[in-house]
Amino acid sequence: MAQFKDFNLFMDKVNKYGMKSGIVKVIPPPEWKAALPPLDDAIKTIRVKDPIKQDIMGQSGTYRQANILHQRSYNLPQWRQLCDQSEHQPPAKRGERRANVEKAKPVTRAKANSTPTVTGGKRKPESGTPDRLPTPVSPKTEGGPSSIKQEGNEDDTPLNRREEGNLKPYPFLLVLPNILDHLGGQIPGVNTAYLYLGMWKATFAWAFGRRRPYSINYLHFGAPKQWYSISQGDARRFEAAMKNIWPADAKACSEFLRHKTFLISPQHLLSNYNIKANKIVHRPGEFVITFPYGYHSGYNLGYNCAEAVNFGLPSWIEYGKVAKKCDCDQAQDSVWINVRDLERKMNGEETEYETDF
Repeated sequence: MAQFKDFNLFMDKVNKYGMKSGIVKVIPPPEWKAALPPLDDAIKTIRVKDPIKQDIMGQSGTYRQANILHQRSYNLPQWRQLCDQSEHQPPAKRGERRANVEKAKPVTRAKANSTPTVTGGKRKPESGTPDRLPTPVSPKTEGGPSSIKQEGNEDDTPLNRREEGNLKPYPFLLVLPNILDHLGGQIPGVNTAYLYLGMWKATFAWAFGRRRPYSINYLHFGAPKQWYSISQGDARRFEAAMKNIWPADAKACSEFLRHKTFLISPQHLLSNYNIKANKIVHRPGEFVITFPYGYHSGYNLGYNCAEAVNFGLPSWIEYGKVAKKCDCDQAQDSVWINVRDLERKMNGEETEYETDF
């Protein structure tokens, strides 16, 4: 438990693993989980507003994802009811009939070692299909606006929605002192947390981690999340492979992987480009941390609720300085951090800080 009290010191210890595998999974000690507040009352305030339907187009292991606003609102029981419909359930295990999963319970108090367990990305997937499904994580924010991101599936098509919600009563888990505190304001999803509500097949496309800060993801309750990552040592070859598959997009925008619309299966990567994707199953009560200079992707295994936020360590500054900005038509949803101004503010120098969206 002592290792888990100082976040920056903990990150110093695990950084060497994450900078090789792209992501790590952290299983917190039972004392930390036991101290968490109950979520039963807090989750009653959650509403899923205008979730995003995901249309996936493609074949043979390469796909393009389009997010379409789905105009309606759900409370949490309604969202759970939607997720429990048979067409939104994962396939049955071999020899079993497809059926609705058990009702998920908020925050699983799973047994763990007395010290945090850190797992790097694995080359082989875990056997079996998890019964309960978790998603991304993130630290607690005190006051101010919070955000919700819904991920789900309607009409047999995955959904995903970023939503500014009235979530001040929600007990976000962590306050993470880090260099992004110097941004001078709140940027949803960057230095303030998102909640993620997910369902079976809701997907997050390959994200460009090389020039982004770290992120920490906590699964509050529900089904597991399957994560994939590309090791930093394979990042350049991965970029070359993606440019080879989508040459027109790469020509139109040098930062096209920032668009978060491209999907490629690990099997396709391995068989066609000899690039191995690391794999982790993220379960309730666990953290997944993503690292700079890597890529990650994944999907939900069912109904779940997770929390996520970005954070920065001093070592990230040099990565941020070489970042290139996406200036094409799809740049409207991306956040740009002026890292040089951020560094000046960290050093106490006067500067007119700007954040471009």
